[in-house]
Amino acid sequence: MNYLTCLLLLSLLSFVWAAEQAATVDNSYIVELTRSPTESTFFQHDIRKVRYTYDSDLLQGVSVEFGDSISAKLALAHPDVVNAWPVSHHTRPSGLLENSKEPVKEAFNIQPFSPEQIPLLTQSYSEAYRQLGVNGSNIRIGVIDSGVDYRHPALGGCFGSGCKIEFGYDLVGDAYNGTHETAKEDNDPLDNCPPLAVGATGHGTFVSGLIAATDSHLNWTGTAPAATLGMWRVFGCNSQLSTTDVFLKAMEMAYEADMDIINLSFGQDGGWHEDVISVLADRLVSQGVHVVVASGNIGTSGIMLTAAPATANGVIAVGSTMNSELPGFILTVTSNKKDKDALNIPYRTIVNQPISFNQSLPLQSINNACSEIDSSKYKETITLIQANSKGCSLLTKLRHAKNAGVKIALVYTDSNETVQPDTSTSSAELPVGFINAVSGEAILDFLKKEDDKVQGQFTRSIVALPSPKNTANRITSFSSLGPTNELVLKPELTATGGDMFSTMPLYKGGYGVLSGTSMSAPLVTGAIALFLSALDEKQRKDVDPETVKEALMNFARPLGSPIDKYPQYGDSPIRQGAGLVSVVRAIQGYEQFHVSPSKLSFNDTEHFEETQTLTIHNHGAKDLTFNLVHGPALSVQGYDKNNLSDYTPLEPITFSVQDNSVATISFNKQHIQVSAGDSVDIQLSLKPPSYFAPNSHAIYGGYIGIETVDKTLSASVPYIGMVGNMSRLPILDRSSAGVYPFPSIGNYDGTILKENETGKFTALLQPTVLVRLLTGTPLLDLQVIKDGDKDKKYNVIGTIPFDEMSHESRAWLPRNTRSITPSSTVFHAYKWDGQYKSGLGEERYVESGTYRIRVRALHVFGDRENVKDWDEWLSPPLYMDMDGKQEKKKDGDLDNIVIPLPTASTTAAPQEPSNNFANHPSATQFVETTTPPPFANEEQDPTVPSGTEGFTSSVSP
Repeated sequence: MNYLTCLLLLSLLSFVWAAEQAATVDNSYIVELTRSPTESTFFQHDIRKVRYTYDSDLLQGVSVEFGDSISAKLALAHPDVVNAWPVSHHTRPSGLLENSKEPVKEAFNIQPFSPEQIPLLTQSYSEAYRQLGVNGSNIRIGVIDSGVDYRHPALGGCFGSGCKIEFGYDLVGDAYNGTHETAKEDNDPLDNCPPLAVGATGHGTFVSGLIAATDSHLNWTGTAPAATLGMWRVFGCNSQLSTTDVFLKAMEMAYEADMDIINLSFGQDGGWHEDVISVLADRLVSQGVHVVVASGNIGTSGIMLTAAPATANGVIAVGSTMNSELPGFILTVTSNKKDKDALNIPYRTIVNQPISFNQSLPLQSINNACSEIDSSKYKETITLIQANSKGCSLLTKLRHAKNAGVKIALVYTDSNETVQPDTSTSSAELPVGFINAVSGEAILDFLKKEDDKVQGQFTRSIVALPSPKNTANRITSFSSLGPTNELVLKPELTATGGDMFSTMPLYKGGYGVLSGTSMSAPLVTGAIALFLSALDEKQRKDVDPETVKEALMNFARPLGSPIDKYPQYGDSPIRQGAGLVSVVRAIQGYEQFHVSPSKLSFNDTEHFEETQTLTIHNHGAKDLTFNLVHGPALSVQGYDKNNLSDYTPLEPITFSVQDNSVATISFNKQHIQVSAGDSVDIQLSLKPPSYFAPNSHAIYGGYIGIETVDKTLSASVPYIGMVGNMSRLPILDRSSAGVYPFPSIGNYDGTILKENETGKFTALLQPTVLVRLLTGTPLLDLQVIKDGDKDKKYNVIGTIPFDEMSHESRAWLPRNTRSITPSSTVFHAYKWDGQYKSGLGEERYVESGTYRIRVRALHVFGDRENVKDWDEWLSPPLYMDMDGKQEKKKDGDLDNIVIPLPTASTTAAPQEPSNNFANHPSATQFVETTTPPPFANEEQDPTVPSGTEGFTSSVSP
């Protein structure tokens, strides 16, 4: 075997253990200095390249690339270095179910339908400014995203002074692929990508429209149509990647351009707020900048997965609700008979794009598509197929249709409500339109009555359709759940994010429909702009970002139960925060009063904070008297309540609905009078729900309602708590039911080292530590142990090199999920080449001999010096041949190295594992979940109209 073949094989074998994650850039760091980079002697070190310089109130430092790890370690020990973070890659923001398979050559056509169609689709975010009489004028909003097509008439048609898009910069250029060498900066943030480029998502243009579009042609606007925008482009046309240091530079530039608000729609590595983007986001807030961040799109993956930097303490993390109106398109059904009215049938597609066939096609129906279909009748037709008939899956029916030459499948469901496209059909090999039962029956009747051939034509005409009752204004299934690993409530607010209509670049047709928390965050950004523009100059100087957050959260509308049988409870705060944002209520309410803090955490049972304080601030000219009420919310079970020894998080979560599964709250005062211009403290005490076992780790929550005695004004404050001890949740998954047992040692041939075996490795043929985390950990430590004698007296000689500035970071890790997502992985894999760091900080290689690796994961809130605060696992013995015989061979002279080839019996099992790990070990692409909500047939309006209506009083005598 020659040298190149050996390396190729090793790279393929290493891929078996690869887990997709935010990859760091070799020997590249963001370095914070104690003084300005122009004054520091840090640059006397051997630095290959200075990528960016930061010199502002936010950050003094540089992003640098070193030639090797030794140079990096020496430089990072410089006394001017305060902090250092590895530069890492981040994936571009995307809308769920975006259509990137083909370019959109023309905009949606709203004719021949009423001009009210687009205003209906956009009413959730385009009406507030009309009610308020303010429009965001004189407010500057910075957007850090994929660029903007400012040529769009709804976005002003120009860039620069006097334009709607007045500020901005392109940090990367069209050809950027995530590497610093390909970045080409210029002062024009235009998104004008080739339509089929992998980065041509139009995301930044879409977000810009949601914030500030003014579309006179289609009669709709963004949330704050008179706001001035800036766009800092951080993604190119040819890649889905950008890097941390690019984001930081964009944030600094937006700050120095004096943006009032900054909108961020990207994030990874959920659950912690210690990453560098979160740190800088909090610093922006401390400087008076309002920062709004999308919370993430992996809601079906369970609890504690809010994506950073939405985890930052000072920012507003935003979740998503479904739009009350959904986009549909029109299928025109006609016959050859004269004087017959055509049918205009609304249809929907998975990607919220019309089916692009301009010609009319024969329309047929089939009773049973579970068997092979006769192509002589159905070839080159539109064929109507029932979705829910028994006998086979819809995908099987679509496959039969494809085999018969059907051109387009038209699927009808058994629901009379607006149809929800079945996302499982995304792999179908022919276009699929979805219609409801009413439309399906109408077409069947039409086919029966007509003697001549019936034709169907799919049009681009767009129509607004009412959302099904069980989804309208409900939390979307994709919206990521909090809280943080340290039990801080996230998200803070929700806004409409499902099936949103907005501007797209002209090369994508000018308009589009996308879903995601990236679409809900801009609505809160626009709401802040309206709030600020409603204040006079003095008031604006007096309010800081925390006060504005409090006002928006106080006067949000908590969403009711997602289960119609339990309308007395609200939806959980870890799904919705304070509720659906209402800037109208916030402005009107804040004129009279507000409540601080904006949210409460009673922590877990072990660290329980039974009594807490709220403060009511009276801003008006009259004394106000308030009543206090309590609105309990459904408790969330993030773990299997039927097996309390299994701490694999549920994906998705479940709710508990027993009467004793909610907390009770008492207040020290029944009525509170607050004088004009004054403030009063309220003490409240909480009793956790009694239903749950102490080790259930259920998360309870609810809302404290503060309403005036005449009920003309009301506010609410969300709270959460956990039953059990967060700091004792198991970290390490010890499951053996999946593709791989965890924890374990992976051999270089793709097999797993058995517990009773001794592995044999070299510095070239390395062992891989495989770890799956059930809970996030502040630190994953890999200790190197010299194998002991018969008494098992192990001698720790050091750790596999790691510190919190290292290239392969093992600090502040989120928990793993059952499938790869844009912000989580299924497991972690760490190779070991024999290097270790001694207790004195010296880095060495072990001598030939037998060793073990002790995996230690620090519990949340844990003390690193307390051995009881670590979750530990000890590996089987590993014999490391470090004599260097193989390493001393010259290039091309490695023929004697025996590398076992993986076989069907030694590689991971190809079948789907029992613990539902998806797309491993060969996953190469992220999959964003779009699972429909788990509840059906709900009838009540989930929005509590008054903000506290339905809350129950729980006041102590």
